[in-house]
Amino acid sequence: MANTKVRAASLYMNGRKWAECSENTYEVDSGDEPQFGDPGLLGYSDGAIQSKLTCKAVVPVAGSSVSMLDLMKAKADIDVAVALIDGKIHQVTMRVLSASIQSVHKNGTQEGNFTLGGGEPDITG
Repeated sequence: MANTKVRAASLYMNGRKWAECSENTYEVDSGDEPQFGDPGLLGYSDGAIQSKLTCKAVVPVAGSSVSMLDLMKAKADIDVAVALIDGKIHQVTMRVLSASIQSVHKNGTQEGNFTLGGGEPDITG
């Protein structure tokens, strides 16, 4: 059995990797909705596939700086690669949709949760 590798989701700007999510949750949603009629549930519509990535912390790679809030304000597109789901890489262009910052003043720590949203991922590998 091959060794399974778990990698951080990588964030790219202008073709260059500039950060990784240290902990993340990745979701893909079909966008399908239930269709109801007189007898009840008739089936589901074919919706637009959407993806969502929530990063607990964003860590810049060496030589980079990150301001997720600036990217959100600028409505900037970010290329995201979520690695090794069933041995494949999911690539999708996303935007920062929300930010939540948690601080503990006693020990001087600060963490952020950032949610990014995009369309259907391109799956390679």
